Amino acid sequence: MEAQAHLRFTTDVHTAPQALLGDDWVLVDATHDPPLARLGLPVGTWDGTQGTRPAYDVIGEVVALDDPRAEERLAQSRSRIAGQVEATDPEAVQAYLRDLNALLESVRSEGAASV
Repeated sequence: MEAQAHLRFTTDVHTAPQALLGDDWVLVDATHDPPLARLGLPVGTWDGTQGTRPAYDVIGEVVALDDPRAEERLAQSRSRIAGQVEATDPEAVQAYLRDLNALLESVRSEGAASV
């Protein structure tokens, strides 16, 4: 996407739930719905017996919500990203969001039409 080249940020805070299976907590990340696999995006399909792979590689810290400092740590990450977003021309952000959503809807529509 050409609009993406004008952004001053490349990361975001990503939240994914975990499920308790037996004695283990496993990741259940369903970030992308199945039609988006055509774009090469990972689709988390959970079979209830094991965790899913993360939608994206972890590049920052992982914060468990039961961590006593979770809110503080998440606020720091959000603040860092907000500063990057604010340093980007608002029109570039809007163009990126518009183009991204149009792409995703187009791919989803193609999938619905072929069903």
